[in-house]
Amino acid sequence: MIRVDGHACWHELLNGNTLLYSSIDELEHNLGYTDSIAVEVSSLNLTEAIIVLDKYLPQFPNIKYALYYRTPKPHLDPNYAHQDDIDTFKDWVDSHSYPIRVDLHNLSSIEHSSMPETHIDSAIHHLEGLYWIKDGMNYGPNECYTGTELPNYYYRWWRMINANRSSYTLEQYHNMILNSLQ
Repeated sequence: MIRVDGHACWHELLNGNTLLYSSIDELEHNLGYTDSIAVEVSSLNLTEAIIVLDKYLPQFPNIKYALYYRTPKPHLDPNYAHQDDIDTFKDWVDSHSYPIRVDLHNLSSIEHSSMPETHIDSAIHHLEGLYWIKDGMNYGPNECYTGTELPNYYYRWWRMINANRSSYTLEQYHNMILNSLQ
């Protein structure tokens, strides 16, 4: 069973690191040799998790089983995601239909809740440790991660933190990303 928390570069952002580089090529190579995948669902990938099978099943018909499970990391609880992301995930749970077996473990009770103060620092620290990579982007890293003209998902992560700690500014978030770029 191979862990896949998003499609291609999203999986790499969540799982790659400089000590144990997990490239997209390596992931896709390994997917060709497995019959099952696991998706750890968190507040960071709640809506990305629902497209994993749509993206990978056509390319890897050898995959016959997918296990979706709630993250064991309390500071990344899917309940901290935005309500619209939670609604999107719930709609997918109620309507998904795939030619493979899909099991959802401990994901039926996702309800939006505020992030306790004790989890906010841990969530920020976790974001600092993601594999923010500047090489290989189609456009500049500043626009990809920190552009707010058309707010992207990375901006939504800041909104999740800021909704629970209003003193955490967008500038602090942008600086965290820029300081973490590999």
